[in-house]
Amino acid sequence: MSNMSYCRFQNTSKDLQDCIDALDNYIEDMLEDEDELTNLSKNEKRAAEDMRQQCETYIRIFDEAEEAKEEYEKTNKNKQLC
Repeated sequence: MSNMSYCRFQNTSKDLQDCIDALDNYIEDMLEDEDELTNLSKNEKRAAEDMRQQCETYIRIFDEAEEAKEEYEKTNKNKQLC
């Protein structure tokens, strides 16, 4: 189910934190049990790998957007000074 646009990032941020906490717990379990992520099904492992790629893409796009915003503000500031 998709999120409403006015709270998309808020809802997804909470869900992502839940996944981060779960992955951290699985790592702790793995270190204690010397077993590899036993609590994740094959589909969940695949989804976790997909999320990693999605997070990397998100970070790249977010950084590009921040750079574009800074460039836009810099350009408009220079126009106002003229």
